[in-house]
Amino acid sequence: MRKILPIEWLALIAFAIALLLVGVTKVDFFYPDLGAISFTASHYLGPMVPALVLPLFAGMAYRILRQPNPSSEFGMAFFQRSRQTLALALIVLVHFNFKLWAQLLNPNRYDDVYQRIDTHFNVLLGIIDKANLFLATVLHLWPNAYHDIFVAMFIASFALHAIQTRTWIFDRVLFAVALVLIIGGLSYAIAPAWGPFIYGEGSNVFATEVQTHMIQFQRSLLASSGSSFSPKYFIAAVAAMPSLHIAHVMVLLWFAFRYIPVLGIAYLVPSTFLVTEAIASRWHYLADLPAGFLVAAVCILLSNVLIPNIDNQRVKR
Repeated sequence: MRKILPIEWLALIAFAIALLLVGVTKVDFFYPDLGAISFTASHYLGPMVPALVLPLFAGMAYRILRQPNPSSEFGMAFFQRSRQTLALALIVLVHFNFKLWAQLLNPNRYDDVYQRIDTHFNVLLGIIDKANLFLATVLHLWPNAYHDIFVAMFIASFALHAIQTRTWIFDRVLFAVALVLIIGGLSYAIAPAWGPFIYGEGSNVFATEVQTHMIQFQRSLLASSGSSFSPKYFIAAVAAMPSLHIAHVMVLLWFAFRYIPVLGIAYLVPSTFLVTEAIASRWHYLADLPAGFLVAAVCILLSNVLIPNIDNQRVKR
């Protein structure tokens, strides 16, 4: 029997937690339709494609150039990443269930608390809005930039970390990303909030339209205690606290600076845009951001601890 990978353990633990919640709290396990599957696949699983394919090309290049690094390691990486992709798919399924369950498990909402914090820091909000106005000049041509840039960072990170000969680095990145989905998904139920868009529209018209549809679904879901759920709305739950978009951005940024500094530098502008757009488009309160930073820090720490540096182990031997 092959060794169970860390992310496979994580997927099994997450699924066990989900089953426990279903059994104890009587929430239903929800499933997506094809449209929702398409979105989640492009959002989270699509970036795994270059991580699967590029090592094979890298292995062939090493063989052609007769480099000392054995191409068989890249072949093994392909098999391992196929397993990681399946584990990630299960984690994504569980994550969106955690998100849908958050306010079914905890019906309290803390939007008024977070809104008061925002009001107290009006000056800072104004600065962020102005910074976003400068960065988001292309939004009228690219209204979905918030989502697209986020996914592009995933693709770039997975692809560039995947072709490194030290395969454990990619494993750390992927494990941290998956941890954000699980820890962050469970955190949605601690102090739930919908987002500042319920108090007023943001600067992005496209985001406002999406928010309107999502809030209609959220109200229906809560009013029916989950019985009105439709698979096409699998990804439509509203959950602002913590900001997992920002948590993921911080994870990708940290690993980029740690292992591919040029990529980290390239990420500075898009990361700044995503942070400011999260506030300006009213997806998130200010308080959601440090909460997202905390989730990212915990996930990075756990990933570094649980995924060993194989190079160091070889040196010690």
